[in-house]
Amino acid sequence: MRRIVRQPLSRTTEKRLAGYQRRVDSGESVQTVWKRARGTRTLRNEVAGTLRRMAGRRERCFFCEDSRGTDVEHFWPKQPYPER
Repeated sequence: MRRIVRQPLSRTTEKRLAGYQRRVDSGESVQTVWKRARGTRTLRNEVAGTLRRMAGRRERCFFCEDSRGTDVEHFWPKQPYPER
């Protein structure tokens, strides 16, 4: 596993992500929330762009160093972390 430095997100994006988390916490299906959220500009542009910058030139996963570094699910895999 590589050491990374978390990059900041805009206040708007932080609020939007917190809203997605509240929906999951209130019992809405992770798959439903993810399916709707993954196509939004927030995730597609800012979150993926931030992950890309954090992943470095090769854009590899922080944990396995094999998958793409922008794979959000791989960063917090849904299977062991359904609450995320």
